Amino acid sequence: MLRSPELSAVLILSFGVSLPDLALCAASNYLPGASQPTTQSFIGHPFFEAQAENFELPFSPLPPLEPGCLKRSGWDLVILDAGHDDSEASMRSDSRIRGGDGRLVFLWPEVHEGQLNWLTAYLAYEIIVGNPALSLSQKNELKSMLRFTRHPGETFYGEFEALEGYGERGGEITSGIENRLERANQMIRFHRPFDPETQTFSKLRVQDVTNRALLLSIHANSSDYYDEDDLTWIIPPFEVNRGPNMEGILTSFQEAFSVSLSDYLRDLPEDTPERSRLKRLPRETVLKENILLKEHWRDLTMLKPEIRTFDKLLLEGFVMNGMIGHLAMLDIRGESQRMRVVTSRKGRHLARYSFSFLYYAYAEAIVRSLLLRTGCL
Repeated sequence: MLRSPELSAVLILSFGVSLPDLALCAASNYLPGASQPTTQSFIGHPFFEAQAENFELPFSPLPPLEPGCLKRSGWDLVILDAGHDDSEASMRSDSRIRGGDGRLVFLWPEVHEGQLNWLTAYLAYEIIVGNPALSLSQKNELKSMLRFTRHPGETFYGEFEALEGYGERGGEITSGIENRLERANQMIRFHRPFDPETQTFSKLRVQDVTNRALLLSIHANSSDYYDEDDLTWIIPPFEVNRGPNMEGILTSFQEAFSVSLSDYLRDLPEDTPERSRLKRLPRETVLKENILLKEHWRDLTMLKPEIRTFDKLLLEGFVMNGMIGHLAMLDIRGESQRMRVVTSRKGRHLARYSFSFLYYAYAEAIVRSLLLRTGCL
């Protein structure tokens, strides 16, 4: 959600092949009301572990995004910057939807935007690094190229990295943009490339990748745009701040979001009448021509020239007020669906994130966007 340029705006990523129905995959992997809880370990991250609780992550049909493909396309580093933080300051109590009489009514009194932002960023990482077509060495190299500005359980930017001997920690993590710009620039100026011998980040070398970095500022939902219904926003820097690659990047994201969200909104035999109604209404808004490529009315902090790369975007995956947001909350708040992504570090619990297959579709759109832009699809 964007309230002012003083709040963090963050990336993501994610392409156009003929896809099986993503929602169908989701439905086959999780049955509401199933009595037997399940857990599934994710691919893993150098600084924390994650597991799926009460659901299985659907298989993504996307081809692998190989590290060499990213490099040939001009990127040594892709920053997944999940907006806001995990504190109560990132809770939203203003998600609204228009009632039948046209009046604004409260729909979901509490939406934790910061947690949903991080969940989307992490799922994009998981889809990319967890692709079974990649070798172990390729997966390890991608882990050094796909980096988060913040990790679950951190109080300060770069805290876990510092504990592992990778530089010094940054400023305090807040729901706003305090210290976030400095964190992004530190990652760009002092990028630690992949070390083939240790199969992880190099502790001996740093690189300035100012001209070879992509910043994806990820916001998983918005409840600001009350009159915009279900529109999806892809927000570039102001015209004067854009690099030569921006037009192609925008087109790739526009196409990718249309494909992934259209797949999510397909009807399934097991859909309830209410779910079918909610899916039907926003379908037109996720057509490619309706995915908005639009500057924000303010020069957002994470898109300003102070960020040391031309390639940067802010994504509003969907507008929470509309029917798409309603679908997500049915998944997250439904009495029979307690799906969670649980994170830990060296045996210590960090955080638990509510899961919705809509956020998986959003993350997949980020991955598809990267595949399209790099020509690796």
